Amino acid sequence: MQGFVIWRATGADKMASRVDFGIEINKGAYLGKPENQIKLVLTGLAHNFLEPVCRLH
Repeated sequence: MQGFVIWRATGADKMASRVDFGIEINKGAYLGKPENQIKLVLTGLAHNFLEPVCRLH
């Protein structure tokens, strides 16, 4: 099954405490991998939401 998730962060402080948004000052690149951290959380949430629905079909 394929789909997409639309999301919006409403608690920037809370999100910043959980996801590494640090930037390497000389390169302007992220120190961590915030895109991957967010993707993993959203994928897990979508999977948990859809798993019961998929079992019905």
